[in-house]
Amino acid sequence: MHRPQLQAWTDPTMTPASQRAAPGSSLRVSLSGALRNGLRSLARAVACGAVLTSTAWAAERFAQPVPLAKGLVAVVAEGDLEARSIGSYSVRAYYDEQASPGNETTFYTAGLVRPRDGTVRSAGPLAMPGRPRPVLMVVMQSAGSGGYLSAEAFAVEPRAVRLLARVSDLAPADDPAVHLRRRLGDPASATQQFLRAYQPLASAGVPKPPQLAPLIGHLHPGLRQTLETVSAQQAASQCEGPPAIQGDLITSLFEGPNEFQVLTCRIRTGAASCPVRFTYRGTPEGVRWTDEIELRLHADRWVVDDVVQGAPWSAKSRLSSRLAEASRVLSACR
Repeated sequence: MHRPQLQAWTDPTMTPASQRAAPGSSLRVSLSGALRNGLRSLARAVACGAVLTSTAWAAERFAQPVPLAKGLVAVVAEGDLEARSIGSYSVRAYYDEQASPGNETTFYTAGLVRPRDGTVRSAGPLAMPGRPRPVLMVVMQSAGSGGYLSAEAFAVEPRAVRLLARVSDLAPADDPAVHLRRRLGDPASATQQFLRAYQPLASAGVPKPPQLAPLIGHLHPGLRQTLETVSAQQAASQCEGPPAIQGDLITSLFEGPNEFQVLTCRIRTGAASCPVRFTYRGTPEGVRWTDEIELRLHADRWVVDDVVQGAPWSAKSRLSSRLAEASRVLSACR
């Protein structure tokens, strides 16, 4: 009698332990394999999607290098992973005088992060006469229906980035460069502002210490210190001030001017000279003459460094020299 082969149906407990599989192990192997394959597929899909999203975002984000001087490059870029309509942007300086083409942004030296309301529309150099290098101008446009423009100007140095000025709420057709230049100032406008501040004090000699406040912000530190010293000396002295500081302190005429007109300034790197035509109307025929205001660029602003009196009826003299002489006279006066 033939006996069927029953080995496959033999009680598993009768097989060697090394050959036995744990209950349900085949099912777990199948499930774990499917799970691993599924997770791999999901990971690939997510990675693919992330790459696509990142690539699309990077293509839209504004990022641009702006050469400003030999070896000096600024990089303007909208913030990573931000909305285009609002967020931040950075201005980064890279400096290397020996940089070869293609390696200008190797050595980072300074940077600044600024908020933005809108997208960065452009970035480039803004020429400003008298400044040693161009100013960096960044223009933004709001995402709203008005599409208003705003712009910021930066001084980018090899080791520093500084915000100089900001304008906003400009119409889309406006030229931000014009508004920024006006905000940053130039030698002619600085001269006008100084003379307007001085006008109420004309013909009064050296201003008393309390009267100096309107002038201080318009003067270079050297001239300001000299003027403050002479003012304090005269206030404390019992002697009459020397002739050099009597009458109008700034201009060539003792009585001082009633009107002024700033003529074309001569601008050099970091310095400027602005001729000013003054008019005195205290006589029937009037008196007209020209003196010269000298300015220097200090802390990113044009300030008055000296005044040259050049009217034909008097010897040419400088305000700084007359103040220094007056200080010596007042110091010797007891």
